Amino acid sequence: MSSLGGTCNKMSSPIDLLIARANLRCAKCAAPASQGCGCWEECSCGWSAEKGHPCHNPKTIRCSTKAKFYGFRQISRGLRGWRPIQDAVEDGRLCALRFEDADGKFESDGPFFLHEGCWYLFEPPMQLNLQPIAFKRLGR
Repeated sequence: MSSLGGTCNKMSSPIDLLIARANLRCAKCAAPASQGCGCWEECSCGWSAEKGHPCHNPKTIRCSTKAKFYGFRQISRGLRGWRPIQDAVEDGRLCALRFEDADGKFESDGPFFLHEGCWYLFEPPMQLNLQPIAFKRLGR
C-alpha cells in the first residue's frame, strides 16, 4: 500500500466537475459563481431574492425578505380607521394594509394603492402578490 503523505485526496463527483467547468456567473453582476456576489440573499423560506427585494415564493407571506421589503409589523391595538378590504374604492388615495397568515395578523403602512382591482406598492411601484384583509387611508 502506498501512502498519500497524510493528505486525503477527495474525489469530486462528475456533477461537481461539470459545475466547476461551466463558468456559471451571476445574472446581475456577472461575478463567477465560484467567487459569489452580493446581489442575492437567502430568504427564511428557502428561496433566493435580489438584495433589497422580496422573494417570489407564492406559499409564504411573512418570510424574511417580504417582512423587510414591505415593512411588516404586528398589528396596532386600535381598530380605528381600519375597514374591510371589500369596502376599498379605487380613488387613488394611499393606504396602509393588514394581512393575515397562519401566524396571525400583521400590517404595513406601505403605502399602497388600489388600481383596477389590484393592490400596488407605491414606492417602488409594483403589484402586490399578497391578499390584504383590511385597509386604512393614510393622510387626508
